[in-house]
Amino acid sequence: MPPEAPGMTGADWLPISEAARALGVSPSTLRGWAAEGRVPHVRTAGGHRRFHRAVLAEWLAGRPPAPRSRTERSTHIAVAPRAAAALARGADGIDGDGDARQWAHEVARDLASGHLGGALERAEAHGRAHGARGASAMQAVAGMVAIERRVDTLLARPEHAVPRSERDHAVAVIHRLEARLLDGWASTTPDGAPGT
Repeated sequence: MPPEAPGMTGADWLPISEAARALGVSPSTLRGWAAEGRVPHVRTAGGHRRFHRAVLAEWLAGRPPAPRSRTERSTHIAVAPRAAAALARGADGIDGDGDARQWAHEVARDLASGHLGGALERAEAHGRAHGARGASAMQAVAGMVAIERRVDTLLARPEHAVPRSERDHAVAVIHRLEARLLDGWASTTPDGAPGT
């Protein structure tokens, strides 16, 4: 094990396979970054690379967001009044944690106004936070995928009478949020490319 500083235990040090899995990249990619000095690490007496969990999270959090094209910056969306009204009425009844209900309310407001407002920025910040904690891309987006399913199920209920086109539009809005979340996550990875 690498020499430990006060407060650092052996459990805090990740072997290359675990660090790569946390970053969502292959061990060979991480090995290359380490060899180039792009990612903080130490070597054991046996020559093995180790990555300190907290140092790695701090390094990830300090990476700048990935730039987006001008077309991705647009926050205007088509208004979907029936989907917005159904989501506004049913969001509090969505199963899952408070985040699911909060995102459902957010999407309802966005579908009513035709503007994504701060939702894209919040999704990106959410992704960066996951990346900084060392979550993989799949872990980062899993919650939003579950929310997408819950929203689609809610809008499909006969009592809401939401046309299929508006249901599809609501899901497409959530896809945009998922993509922005992954952009945020990817901005914490050394090469800015999402992994699994």
